[in-house]
Amino acid sequence: MEKRVKQELLNAAVSDVKEPLHSKLRQQLRKLILDKFEHNQRFFSERELLRKFKISQLTVRRSLTDLVQEGCLINSARRGYFVCKKTEIKSVGAFIPAQPSEVYGTMPEFLDSIASECRARDYPLHVYYTHPDDSVKALMDGVRDNPLNERLLLCRQPLGVLVKLNNQLEKAGYTTIALGSGLESEYTGRFVGIDHECEVNLVIDHLLGLGHEQIMFLINEPESLAVIKARLAAIKRRIARDDLKGVKITWCGTKLNEDSFAAAHREMQKIVSLKPRPTAIVPISGGGAWAAFKFLILNNFKIPKQFSLVSFDDVSGSDLLPIPLTSVRMDMKALVEPAVESLWSNQRSSPLLLVKPHLVIRESTGRPS
Repeated sequence: MEKRVKQELLNAAVSDVKEPLHSKLRQQLRKLILDKFEHNQRFFSERELLRKFKISQLTVRRSLTDLVQEGCLINSARRGYFVCKKTEIKSVGAFIPAQPSEVYGTMPEFLDSIASECRARDYPLHVYYTHPDDSVKALMDGVRDNPLNERLLLCRQPLGVLVKLNNQLEKAGYTTIALGSGLESEYTGRFVGIDHECEVNLVIDHLLGLGHEQIMFLINEPESLAVIKARLAAIKRRIARDDLKGVKITWCGTKLNEDSFAAAHREMQKIVSLKPRPTAIVPISGGGAWAAFKFLILNNFKIPKQFSLVSFDDVSGSDLLPIPLTSVRMDMKALVEPAVESLWSNQRSSPLLLVKPHLVIRESTGRPS
């Protein structure tokens, strides 16, 4: 590397390291290795780094030692440090909640889609299951490979956990993409998610097209969940935009870790007693739709003659019910493929990609009587 170019790289790195902290220096040096150096190319000497960063020898030496242990550098006692990029292994790590969610549908289908996309590209897949009480440090310690060989999908994590985990992973040099829902306005990292405006419009347009004027959205899940917050905001925008006076929203007041199925089942008694009574009911989650279905069947209401019912999530088995549920379905391949593809792409993708779902129309919806 030309002396002038090396000088420019050092100057750029110095401008980013405002505090002489070991972790920040290591982060900047790792970024230089990943972006600017080729395999077996001589890296900066300890003396060069000391002169430019004006920090202690111990801090510089610790950073270089860590990069050697990570496999980013090779230390030749007589010749100095050399960049190591000889491995061609490209792996994908996926952080996935251990506990399934009725809001998102079936986790096995989601994981199968990730595994399928990785197999198609010969990427080894490492799955890291997350639990509510896991610390960010514990999650990071579980990552199997270094940033040169492994890039990470952060799948369906709570917003607070996602932000903290992504920040620490990026500091450690990892490339990440979040896969989830409802994060568009609050998450600043790279993100692939569901277009909630589209799914709400699909539901409302379908019901209006059948002639329904009285439609009830049932919020049976905690509003603190990102996906619920996003869906609810999209519903309110559509009601306001088109002045849909007959489209109403009812809340169950469900808290985190409360039984949202039971909450929806209880609220249904109030809904069917309203005057005027809605002719279509749309719970905010797949679990809520199944609860509403159970209530209507047990109380001898006719679906869809008396009540049309729509599910926001095409939960496995929705097509096998005695009256199959009309449901919003997200093609997992359409959601997962661009995320896996972008992880190891040489071209920087857009920081935000929203994928449009589609409506699967079944026998639970029909014209109001």
